[in-house]
Amino acid sequence: DRDFGVGQVQQRFTSGRIANTTYTNSTGKPIEVRILVNGGVSSTGNTIQVGGVDIYEFDVHTNMSAPFWFTVLAGQTYRINVTSTINSWSELR
Repeated sequence: DRDFGVGQVQQRFTSGRIANTTYTNSTGKPIEVRILVNGGVSSTGNTIQVGGVDIYEFDVHTNMSAPFWFTVLAGQTYRINVTSTINSWSELR
């Protein structure tokens, strides 16, 4: 069954995923990725990429937290390019 959400569970990957690293969705189904980026270091030009395309471009400021969520189709790559801390990272997979 290739339906989104059917037979999938939410999994926490905060300690198992690293910013500025490309991952591939090899589950055979679309997944949903949810991250929370914390400030700490002000920076510009941060991006989230899916399939090599920037789907989010954002600035991070010292006292901010920014949630993002996005879908990654089966076989696509995904990457979070930030200099700040990723507070949480989970995936419905």
